[in-house]
Amino acid sequence: MAEDRKCAHPGCVCLADPGSDYCSTECQKANSSDNRCTCKHEICQQEQRLPKGGKRDGSYDPAMPEAVKKKPLMDDWGESDKH
Repeated sequence: MAEDRKCAHPGCVCLADPGSDYCSTECQKANSSDNRCTCKHEICQQEQRLPKGGKRDGSYDPAMPEAVKKKPLMDDWGESDKH
């Protein structure tokens, strides 16, 4: 199996297409001085929506420790939401 390579566009996080340095024609035609990726791949679209610090917002964080994920949800009065 061939080794997966990252797209050559500096702002893109996709893998390059086999036999190419880029993931799409958008990245290939893009101005190399512009770090914003314009390809239509979902992974890049999500990366473009991330805040400056790169931390994902929302309730799901795959890096969250398993013990925290299994912790029961609590309401404002300290009672568990699990029945």
